[in-house]
Amino acid sequence: RVVFVDDEYNPAKARENVLRFIDQGINKLIICVGSPTLENYLDLIKEKKIAAFFPTSGAPIFRKPDLTYMIHFRKSYFDEGKLTVTYALDR
Repeated sequence: RVVFVDDEYNPAKARENVLRFIDQGINKLIICVGSPTLENYLDLIKEKKIAAFFPTSGAPIFRKPDLTYMIHFRKSYFDEGKLTVTYALDR
């Protein structure tokens, strides 16, 4: 079953949604959008109460070794910046 919700890019609302999911037995999030919203329930991911797959943020805070319940879709902002500068200098 797939459930869609809109947190309106509001960190408090995002956390409420995630807590509601956990209460309903939903334990996976797909394509979490935004660093501020994701950060507001990062503790729940660290505690392995919910898994986050393919968050859109490349922020370094989400690239910690203890975040084993998070799988990334994109490179980190650092890696993206490095690749962009390398490409620009090479071309």
